[in-house]
Amino acid sequence: GAGAGAAGGAGAGEDGDESRNVPRHHLTSHSSSSSDQYDYHLPENLIADRPITWKEESNEMRRDTSRLLCIDTGEDPAGKTTRSSSSSGNHESSSSSLSSSYSSSSSSSSISSLSSSLSSSSSSLSSSAASRSDHLNEFSFRECLFHQLSCFLPERSMLVANDTKVVSARLTMRKERTGGHVEVLVVSENQNQNQNQNEKQKQKSSWKCMLKGKNVKEGSTLVAEKDGVKLMAVICRRNEESKQFADVEFTWRRSNEDDHDENELIDKVTEKGIIDFGDILNTFGSIPLPPYMKREAVKRDSESYQTVYASSPGSVAAPTAGLHFTSDLVEQLIREKEVDFQKITLHTGPGTFVPLQSKSVEEHHMHTETFSISRQTLRNIFRHLSGSVEGKDDGKGEGKGEGKKNLVAVGTTTVRTLETIYWLGLKLLRLQGKEQRPPPQEEEEELNYTLGQWEPYEMVRDHYGNDWNKLPSASLAYGALLNRLDGEQDAADAEGEVVGKTSVMITPGYKFQVVRQLITNFHAPKTTLMLLVSAFASRDLQDGRSLDLGRQKVKMAYEKAVKHKFRFLSYGDACFFARFDDLAPSFHRVTRRL
Repeated sequence: GAGAGAAGGAGAGEDGDESRNVPRHHLTSHSSSSSDQYDYHLPENLIADRPITWKEESNEMRRDTSRLLCIDTGEDPAGKTTRSSSSSGNHESSSSSLSSSYSSSSSSSSISSLSSSLSSSSSSLSSSAASRSDHLNEFSFRECLFHQLSCFLPERSMLVANDTKVVSARLTMRKERTGGHVEVLVVSENQNQNQNQNEKQKQKSSWKCMLKGKNVKEGSTLVAEKDGVKLMAVICRRNEESKQFADVEFTWRRSNEDDHDENELIDKVTEKGIIDFGDILNTFGSIPLPPYMKREAVKRDSESYQTVYASSPGSVAAPTAGLHFTSDLVEQLIREKEVDFQKITLHTGPGTFVPLQSKSVEEHHMHTETFSISRQTLRNIFRHLSGSVEGKDDGKGEGKGEGKKNLVAVGTTTVRTLETIYWLGLKLLRLQGKEQRPPPQEEEEELNYTLGQWEPYEMVRDHYGNDWNKLPSASLAYGALLNRLDGEQDAADAEGEVVGKTSVMITPGYKFQVVRQLITNFHAPKTTLMLLVSAFASRDLQDGRSLDLGRQKVKMAYEKAVKHKFRFLSYGDACFFARFDDLAPSFHRVTRRL
C-alpha cells in the first residue's frame, strides 16, 4: 500500500510498544536524520484515485499494463555498478566511526554526546556524497510495462507475496441519542475478550477501531440498521495516546427484536444467515479507500482493491504492489521462468502509512502488525535460501539472469515479514547458543514471535560489535525457526504456522538479510515506507556511502517519475528495485532509459 487506509487521517499504531522507551544510542546515523529529508513534491493530479482498469474506452486495460520504473540497487553516484550481488549479511560495516561510537555507548550514556558523534559521522558521509553531486544525474533509471517483468526476472527466482485480503472495515453509523454521524474503521480484534465468549454471546465482538466524528465519548452507543438487522457499537475505552483509537464492542440482532433479548443466540438474522462479525462487515461495511482518493468506495473497488491471490481476510489497506499482477502473469512467470511463487500473510493496519510524526526519524513510533507464515512456506523459503553459500561467489556463479537464490518481495509488507522472520530465527539461535549449525528440534526455552521497532539494530550492536558482516546467514536463521516449528508441531496440526507481531522500522543503514529484489508502489512523502525503499535502493553498495545514497537515488527516481507523469500511491504505477547486472540480458532490450 502507498496511502493511509484509515478513516481520514491516522495517528500512531493502535498497539502499544515498548520500543517507544528504547535508548537511542543504537540507531543508525540516518535514524537521527530529519524527516524532511524524505519529503518530495507530489502534484495532486498524479495521485491515482482509480485503477487503470477503469478506462472508459472499449478496450479495457489489464492490471499488468501499469508502468514499471526500474531502479538499480548496485549503482553508485558515478554511475558505476558493484561487481557482486552479495547477501547483506556479508556487507562491510557501515562506518568505522559509527562502530566505535556504538561500542563505546551504553544505555546510561549521554544522549547529547552520542547525538554529536552520530551527527559528525552523518556529516562526513553527507560531505562525501556531496563531493560527487556532479555525478548524480548519471543515475540510470529504466522504464517498461509491468507485465514485461516476465522478460527479465532471473529464472528460478522465488517471488513472495502477501495474500492478505482487505475487509469491508469502514462503517457509517450514527449516535443513538443525537443522530450525529460517526465513521468507524474496524482495525484489529480484541482476541482475548472474543475468545472468552460463551455460545450465547456470538452476536458480540470486541475490536480496536478508529473513530471519526464529533464528541464520541466513552460509553456512547452508535447504531446502524440495514436488511432487517440492527448493529450497535458501544465505545468502551478511548486510547490515551491516540484519541482516534478506541475499544468498541459490537452487538447485533434483528431490527424488530426486543432490546432485552440481546443474549439470545441468533441462528439467522436475515435470509443470508448473518451469524458472525465477518458477515456484519460484509453487510454494513465498505472498502476503506485511502482519504487522499477523495471519494467513496464503489462496488468496483471490492475487486480492484484486492490482489488476484488475496485469500486471508484481515487488512484495512491493500498490499498494493500486488495489485499489478494478473493470474495470467503469475502463471507465465511460473511456466516460462520457473519462478517459485510463495505467499505469506501480514494484515495491514492504518499505521503502516502514517507520516513521520517528528522532525527526527528516531522519534517516530512504529505501529505493530500481525503476520503469519505456514510451515510449508517457511520450508520452501529455507530450501531456496540454502541453494548456495550465502553472499559468496562459489567460483561457478549463477550466470546472468539466473536466480537460484534470488528472492523477490512483492511489497514492503512482505519485506517486513521476511526480514522479521530472519531476526526471530537469529533470536532462537542465540537462545540456543549454537549459531554455526541448525538447532535440534527439542527446545526448552520459549521464543516469543515478536520483533520490536529497534530490536535488529540492538542485536547487531550488542552481540556482533555493530558489524553486520558477522551475522549468521539467512538460511541458518530460517532453518532454526523451521526446526523449532517441526518440534512444536501438533500431530493434529499437519500444517502448522508461525504467527507473530512485528514493529520493525527499516531505515537507511539497515542491511537486508533475505530480500534481494523488491516490487513496490510509489509511496507518500515523509513516511516510513520512504525510509524502507531508501535503505533498499543501496542494498548492494558495500560501504558507508549507502547510508545517504539510497535516499538520494530514491528522491531522484521520484522526481523523474513526477516529470514523466507516473501515477502515484495505492492505485498508481510500480517500482522494481534490483541490481541491473543480476537481470536477464533482455532487460535492456525491453526497457528504455528514463
